[in-house]
Amino acid sequence: MRNNIVFWFLFGLFLLGSSFAEAGMLIVQQSPSGEELTWACEGAKFRMGNKEVYTVMDADSQRIYTVMVKEREYTVSTAAEVRRQMEEMQKQLSRLKTLEKKFKGLGKLFGGKKEEKPQDSSSLGPKVTYKPTGDKKHIAGYKALKVLQLEDGHPVAELWVSEALAKDIAQACDYSKLEAMIKAMTPEGQQMAVYEKGRPRVGPFKGEGISGFPVKVVDMAQGKEILRLIKAEKKRLSSSYFKVPEGFKRLEVGKSGASPF
Repeated sequence: MRNNIVFWFLFGLFLLGSSFAEAGMLIVQQSPSGEELTWACEGAKFRMGNKEVYTVMDADSQRIYTVMVKEREYTVSTAAEVRRQMEEMQKQLSRLKTLEKKFKGLGKLFGGKKEEKPQDSSSLGPKVTYKPTGDKKHIAGYKALKVLQLEDGHPVAELWVSEALAKDIAQACDYSKLEAMIKAMTPEGQQMAVYEKGRPRVGPFKGEGISGFPVKVVDMAQGKEILRLIKAEKKRLSSSYFKVPEGFKRLEVGKSGASPF
């Protein structure tokens, strides 16, 4: 569940603009199980999660806090530490690939199967595109456009996106600071930016004339809704909302299963 929360948080960030005002934004979404997921931002601070666990990203200090409510514990990582962890994971993956090649070579030497040619990068996965349908409706008070997500031309998901909500969120969030934080977290050679050449990145809809924040997502293969906006409020959020509660115990990242997210 923690990974799903982070995914939809970042997905939403990629669809937004750059200006911000002196007010916060609080969004409540619902999962298929009925669980409420909260997404909030104000200035350079961002928070997403549920009643059991939530993550706070402070773009001013470039720190990431993950709070486990029931356990009364939390972890904290800097953007630089996250980058080092990701770089170490890349190195380990590279070592595994090297070992795999050596074992394949030994298998060939002793009469094993002939080593297969590496797949072309274009065949490693389906081509994902997005198609607006023209259908519109109001969800939680926001006008939304229906967009189909296609894989190799076949529809796999139904997304309802709201441009109005995207604009409201953009006015509450300082994306210039968030962009700097994300760049500091990202290893060289990888791309995870909110901006491209000074302009807002439009995420998976880039180049297709579509923008907006997802207010409803339907998995067409399963025929069920997997995310829906319940409410969105413009409001001043207390500073404590973006802090670790007093009395919580700090865990070291990498111990007891703790991680930045």
